Amino acid sequence: MRVFRAAERRSVITLTLRPAPINQNYVKEKYVMVFEKVKALLAEQLDADEAGITEETKIMDDLGADSLDIVEMLMAIEDEFGVNVPDEDAQSLKTVGDVVRYIEERA
Repeated sequence: MRVFRAAERRSVITLTLRPAPINQNYVKEKYVMVFEKVKALLAEQLDADEAGITEETKIMDDLGADSLDIVEMLMAIEDEFGVNVPDEDAQSLKTVGDVVRYIEERA
């Protein structure tokens, strides 16, 4: 029987880490879930027809939101999704799809 001392034997273990495959169905379901919540939020806040809101709907032009409505929308998004939206980012959120993608990237 041979006893190895730590100094006599060294092992090297190499691990190859690969990212888990992305479940496309999960990604799509999450996007749809966020879209439905944003759509409901906007419809309630702006008294708009929820069925007429799509990803391409322009929040100010198509839904008639003014600057106060935008601030209220951003506050509601922060409460609902836990996403902080700085003023400089808020200016780039023109369509419902923009808002959904912004939430998806940060939530």
